[in-house]
Amino acid sequence: MKAEIPSKLRKEENSSAVFFNQAKKIQNRSPQHEINSTGRALRSQLPLRIDATAIKFVFHKRDNSNKDLKVLAKTMHSMKKAYKVKILSRWNQKMKDEGLRSLSEGLQSLCSLRYLTLDFESCSKITDKGLKSLCEALKRLHCLQSLDLSLRYCHNITSSGLAALSKVLKRLVSLKSIALNLGNCEKDNLKEINDSLKRHDFLRSIFLGFPDCKPIEDQDLTIITRILKTNNSLNSFNLNFENCKRITDEGLNHLGEDLQKNGLLQSLSLGFACSRNITDHGLKALGERLRLLTSLKSLSLEFRRCEVITDKGLKLLSKDLKSLTSLKSITLKFNCFDEINDDAVKSLSKCLKELNSLQYIHLGLAK
Repeated sequence: MKAEIPSKLRKEENSSAVFFNQAKKIQNRSPQHEINSTGRALRSQLPLRIDATAIKFVFHKRDNSNKDLKVLAKTMHSMKKAYKVKILSRWNQKMKDEGLRSLSEGLQSLCSLRYLTLDFESCSKITDKGLKSLCEALKRLHCLQSLDLSLRYCHNITSSGLAALSKVLKRLVSLKSIALNLGNCEKDNLKEINDSLKRHDFLRSIFLGFPDCKPIEDQDLTIITRILKTNNSLNSFNLNFENCKRITDEGLNHLGEDLQKNGLLQSLSLGFACSRNITDHGLKALGERLRLLTSLKSLSLEFRRCEVITDKGLKLLSKDLKSLTSLKSITLKFNCFDEINDDAVKSLSKCLKELNSLQYIHLGLAK
C-alpha cells in the first residue's frame, strides 16, 4: 500500500548529485574548456588540450585503464589550468597498481586542482601499494577543496593502506568537502579517519561510507560522530553503514545523542540497510533526537531490509519528523514491510502535510 502524498508536493526522480554540476565556477579563468571522454576514445583525442580546466574519463569494464592512464598522466603535466578531475573506473578488472601510480604522477603536476573524484569501486586488483602511490599525490595537492574517493569492494586494500590514507587527510587542510566510500575497515581505521578530519576547520560536508565492514559495532559509531562535537562548521553529514550487522538499537541511540550536539546541520543522510539488529526501539530513539535538529533542510533515512522494524516504528518516527519544519527534501527508504497498516500510512501522510516547506519527497516503504 502506498502512502498518500499531498498534491502540492511534487515528486521528482531520486538522482545523485553530479560532481561537475556541484563545483562552483572558478573566476578569472578564461576560456573554460572541459575534456569529457571514455577510456576507449582517449587515444583518438590526442593531443589533449593543455588549456583544459576540467577532465573527466569513464573507463569501462574491459578498457585497458592502466595503459590509458599512463597516456593521460603524461598530458596532465602540461595542463596547468585544470582544477577539476573525475575518473570513473568501476568494475574494471584490468585496473592495477600501475594504473594508480601513473595517475598519481599526473595528479602531482596539477597544482591548481580543487575538485577530485576517483571511483575505483570493485577494482579488485588494486592493493595497498596502489593506494599508497595515490597518497603521495594527495600530499602535494595543497589547493584541494573537494575529495570524493570510492574504494568499495577493493578487497585487496587492507587496514594498512587505509591508515596511509588517514595520515594524508590530516595534511589536506583546505578541504571543504570529503566523501570516502571504503571497505575492509578495521576499528583502528575508524579512529584514524576521525582523528584526521576533526581538526579541519573549513570542512562543510562529510560523507563516510563503511558498507560491509563486519567488525563495526555500536561503540564504533561514537568514534565517527565525535567529529560533530569538534567541528561546528559542518552543515552536511552523511553516514552509510549498510550491512554492518553488529549495529543495534544502542548504536542508533548513541548516534542520536551526538547528532543533537550540532544544531547547525542542514543536510543529514543515514544509511543502515540490512542491519537486522535494529528494531522499532532504535528508530524511536533516533527520532527523538532528530526532532531537535530544527535547521535541517534535507533528510534521508535508509533502513532497507531491516526486517525487525515494523510499521509501528515508522509511525513513531513520523510523529517526531513533524518538528522539522524547515525540511525541503525528505527521503525515507524502508522497504521492509510486507504490508503497511492504515494507521502508519495516515501518520506519515499527516506528517508530510504539516511540513509546509517540503519540495521533494521520495518514499520506499513496501517490499
